[in-house]
Amino acid sequence: MLITISKQTLATALSQAVRFIPKKAELAVLTNFLFEIDGNQMQITASNAESRFTTSVECKSKETFRMCFPVTALDALKKLPEQPVTIDSDGRNTTVNYSGGSFEICCDDPSAYPAKYEQKYSTTQVAIEASLLASGIGSVVECTSTDMKTRPVINCVSIQIEGGKVSFYGTDTHIMGAASFDVTGQPDTKMLISRINATSLKSILDSCDGMAEITVGDRWTDFALNGMTISLRNLEHKTPNYRSIVPKSFKINFTESQSSLIDCIERVRCFSDSLGMVSFDMTSESLVISSQDIDFSVSAKEERHVETGCTAKFSINLLSSNLLTVLKGVGSGNVIFSMNDAKSAVLIKPEKLQDECEKFYIVMPMLKM
Repeated sequence: MLITISKQTLATALSQAVRFIPKKAELAVLTNFLFEIDGNQMQITASNAESRFTTSVECKSKETFRMCFPVTALDALKKLPEQPVTIDSDGRNTTVNYSGGSFEICCDDPSAYPAKYEQKYSTTQVAIEASLLASGIGSVVECTSTDMKTRPVINCVSIQIEGGKVSFYGTDTHIMGAASFDVTGQPDTKMLISRINATSLKSILDSCDGMAEITVGDRWTDFALNGMTISLRNLEHKTPNYRSIVPKSFKINFTESQSSLIDCIERVRCFSDSLGMVSFDMTSESLVISSQDIDFSVSAKEERHVETGCTAKFSINLLSSNLLTVLKGVGSGNVIFSMNDAKSAVLIKPEKLQDECEKFYIVMPMLKM
């Protein structure tokens, strides 16, 4: 069984698909790409327990067959210069021939590769711009937890379409991000996507344009765009009312440059304790950002002249890592800080919105022991 294909075409498709190959697979066959050749078309699949990626590329072949291609061969393929490569396989033993050389690999049985789940019940069809999806996921995914042992809702991105708006939420209980966009005419539905899958999906969306056709089913959600289909397993878990923790009014408000504030926090945090805590000390016309590590007798502070609206001296402690995550998610330009007291949530949002119709972040304060 022979296939001839451009090295660049194959390497590009496999580089996208490899994001969905598990590092530790329950089934050995899932450490392979699945090639399904039908004449001059090759469908490439990568899968794990929670997601599945398929794309189609052009090739030259006179046969119809299936074969596995091990992920370990991808690095060697990438290092080849652009040229046609020929894949000769009997289904288990495969030789990749190129100008001046070849490499031989042993492949798993393609019949053991899991089949795609077929939607059995009614589905909801949604169409959203790929760039909008990427922007929404990118705005909140870093707010989710990296601890996979915690509750699913804490390490997931929630996507909710309701009333002509699509809203993205992410939280690890210490910080929360929210971004909403107008999608007039789309039916109401919701999705809960794990942090790992959301990150992989965003990386694909970043390189795409046009509309993403989304099919929300009973157990899986399919994202189809630019000849690719990304299928993600639906996580069944009750999502919280994300907006319930947002205070209705604030006593203190001030506006600062996002980039300047990031630089300041990164300098000051070098002298903080093991937690990376920084203090915001405010008067009516000034903000002092400081940190200290008593164990090593080091400290730092910077004063910034801003109108805060404080009627008396005010101090609040925040984790620098949480602040930096949120400030980088807000985007460039000025950011607005709003707060009430040292024990209540801090609201951070951009002064000017871009494509969003709403965007905000919540940071919970820390209490000094």
